[in-house]
Amino acid sequence: MSCPLTNVGACLALFALAVPAEAREGAPRESQKQAAKDQTVLLRWKVPEGKAIAFKSFMGPVDPKKDGVLKFNIGKLAEGLGLPAEAREKTFALRLPKSASMVSILRGLPNRRLSVKMIVTQVAVPPPSGSKMEDLMADMMRRMQGTVQLRGEITDAGEVSSFYLQSRQKNLLAMLFQLPKERVKVGDSWQLDVNLLEMGHGFICEKASRTNRATLVSLSDTEDGDTLAAIDYCIAESVEGKFMMPMSDKTQPCSMATSFVGRGEFLAKRGTWKRLAARMRTKATGMMSSDADQHMGLEPLAKVPAKLLKLE
Repeated sequence: MSCPLTNVGACLALFALAVPAEAREGAPRESQKQAAKDQTVLLRWKVPEGKAIAFKSFMGPVDPKKDGVLKFNIGKLAEGLGLPAEAREKTFALRLPKSASMVSILRGLPNRRLSVKMIVTQVAVPPPSGSKMEDLMADMMRRMQGTVQLRGEITDAGEVSSFYLQSRQKNLLAMLFQLPKERVKVGDSWQLDVNLLEMGHGFICEKASRTNRATLVSLSDTEDGDTLAAIDYCIAESVEGKFMMPMSDKTQPCSMATSFVGRGEFLAKRGTWKRLAARMRTKATGMMSSDADQHMGLEPLAKVPAKLLKLE
């Protein structure tokens, strides 16, 4: 699978992904791939009405020693506005969480629909820095723990039916739960309903590229008689251009890129993920700069946590 990783916003920022080795465990033998190459499969979520299943999801840095940081260069904005040098604060930096965990609960609804509820269970915030703004943001992140951060609905094909959600929320639902609309065979590809980059009205685009591809790479039989569908994901978006300064005819060069690359293993008869593992990278230059490289994954829980199920 080729993927232009030079094209790199998703949940927290911009990311480039490679599938961790553990995500490839249990890959079918070559003889199994050959036997299944003409086989088609319909992938659908199968959660009976009134029942629920749950997944644990996590996100953390590829390099634990490297903090993810969003830097806002206020100096460039102030310069563009013509403010005097003494009024310019050069840079404001916001450190991202070192890691975060969530539990996603899918509950069956009538008419082959499912409700999705995502609860933040743990956020590892950076240590106090002495900056009032950074420490305030860290406290806000801590307060997110144990709260529902996303509520929505999807179809049994994982299409987001909650049209009113913010783009970043719909992106997250699609990346974790969207399945192909039709029957597929090994080698077939489809797109996810995601738009990762949003630049705002002041952005003047000079160059843009986009790749959006999910591919069924193998079908194999499990020991308990299920069919395991391995799906590779390659989503990458990038833009380059300049940003028009507010109340000014001056511009600042800027670029943004984000990517999501990973592999999911879906159990066709049970209608659920066995696992999903990915790597995300975000890179930005200009008034906002960032270079974040993170692992993320999704694994089923044997039992739905009753305490979390009750949360509204």
